[in-house]
Amino acid sequence: MRNDLRIYNSTDFLHFLEPWGKFLEQNGGFKGIATLDSDYSAAYLYILAFLTYLPASLLAKIKVVSFIFEYATAIIVMLIIRNIFKLNKKSYLPYLGYGLVLFAPTLILNGAVWGQCDIIHTFFIVLSLYLLIKNKYTLSFISFGFALAFKLQAIFSCLFLYCFISRKENFLG
Repeated sequence: MRNDLRIYNSTDFLHFLEPWGKFLEQNGGFKGIATLDSDYSAAYLYILAFLTYLPASLLAKIKVVSFIFEYATAIIVMLIIRNIFKLNKKSYLPYLGYGLVLFAPTLILNGAVWGQCDIIHTFFIVLSLYLLIKNKYTLSFISFGFALAFKLQAIFSCLFLYCFISRKENFLG
């Protein structure tokens, strides 16, 4: 399904991402970030600059980045469900969560159709939650920092993460 949608050029791609990609390509990839006029986070611009060094169309490369993070998010959701409910690998519930994430219409539209990068910061938020569940607090905070680096909107999940942390005895002593 995502493959069939990969050829769609969104207005956002045509007016912003494509010109930014061309600018970065013409100005030395990573070197061009310093002079690029963009309102996206520097973290995403580094991904965009990296993509200029790879073969294929910019549209395909941007959508592949979303695709990778969608699958990674689905895997983390599967692991979260398995850990919260203490399920074994034969249980269907974690795989259901995996499938629901991958086939969520909002994810398909954001990544495969529009080439948006929202899944990147979402991945790091979900990873942060998983690491909290596994009592890996330092890595969880680092992951949340990456989420903030990609999109400041991640701050809205901070209260949820704080509530989760405060309920864990071994964190607060």
